[in-house]
Amino acid sequence: MRNILSLLFFCLIFQNVLLAKLSKYQETKIGMFLNQVKKINERKLRKLEGTDSTEDTAEPTLPEQGNFTKPTPGQAESGDATAANGDATGALVSTKSKGKGNKKAAIQFSKFYGFHSPSGTGPFYFNVLFYLIRIVPKWIIFRLRITYNSRLRNLDLGDAGTAESARSDCTPADTDMPGNDATGGKSVKFNCNATSTGNVNNAKVEVNTDVDMTIVEANGTTTKVGFEEVNFNGDAAEDAENLGAATDQFEGGFYTLINSKSSVEGNYLVIKGTFSDLRRLDISNGATINMGIPNHKDNDEITTDSIPCTYESSSLRCDASNTKIVTSDQDLHLCSGKTADNNTLLQIEMSDLNSNTFTVGGSSSSGYYKSSSGLSGGAIAGIVIACVVVLVAATVAAVMLRKPTPPIENTTVVDLKTDNL
Repeated sequence: MRNILSLLFFCLIFQNVLLAKLSKYQETKIGMFLNQVKKINERKLRKLEGTDSTEDTAEPTLPEQGNFTKPTPGQAESGDATAANGDATGALVSTKSKGKGNKKAAIQFSKFYGFHSPSGTGPFYFNVLFYLIRIVPKWIIFRLRITYNSRLRNLDLGDAGTAESARSDCTPADTDMPGNDATGGKSVKFNCNATSTGNVNNAKVEVNTDVDMTIVEANGTTTKVGFEEVNFNGDAAEDAENLGAATDQFEGGFYTLINSKSSVEGNYLVIKGTFSDLRRLDISNGATINMGIPNHKDNDEITTDSIPCTYESSSLRCDASNTKIVTSDQDLHLCSGKTADNNTLLQIEMSDLNSNTFTVGGSSSSGYYKSSSGLSGGAIAGIVIACVVVLVAATVAAVMLRKPTPPIENTTVVDLKTDNL
């Protein structure tokens, strides 16, 4: 009997403990449920107030295509870079110039390359090497003008044939780059794509600077940037006028020669620096690199001339004996060149953005420097010649105007001689 009572007492204690545990568990679950409901309600309230911080971390989406407004023939295109493709036959293109002198621009085009179209019609692709002095964006969107013609795409088609305005979307090739801080200056490769209704292999494809670019940040913020705030380095401006010719793939990658300095040695322009990437380079000593060197012409136009350079231990020795080059360290900054096999791209970053121009090669290789805001060599020579002429004239005048010596009277001498006789 005693054993039975003990067993019943134990069962009673176990029941009470179990009920207490169950009650506590139920209270915990109910509390968790109520807390979750409270959090949901608070989040809904923040969204209504526009203060929900979770929106800032959301992955941004590519802007949808908007409506395209057909430009009036004979006038420049306007509208939005994100608009759908449309007919632009007869409209002007790139009436805004492609600036080359703003080396401190937040967004700079350094190189177009890798243009290819799998089927000719429909999607086509290309790459842009941007130099950014800002936070790396998620997308850079700009307009292209495609002029269709049966002639080869490397000819100047002008306004011949039908034309299409096309949207192009560019995003960093490295998906971890958007949002990174590049305010100290960084070259970033972007992959770009667009579509065409005709065969781009028989068309001229160019960047249209008349329509502002759309920039989508990593946090989803969207802004517009006009091309007057953008810079084109090296031969990027020339490439932008005919993307179809920029077919190099640069499978060997691209390298940057930083902290570079220039000097003139006879007919040679010498650029010395250090590589930012310490990996084994795909450029061997003695290799030829065709550099695009900015060149000031007599009419103040800046063109980009291809000059053969020999690579040797982090330096370039560029032969300008056949081409007169007038350039500056500021012009050389962010210019680029490719190896003779078109496999590797090399970019130059100068240590000093001095705007004083110097001359090398051609008929003059004295290494003459001038200030970009001062007098030219011809003007200085003219002033020197004029000063010499004035000095000679002043000397001749002084001689001619000098007072003559009075003549000696001969009669006096005769009289003296007579006296002696």
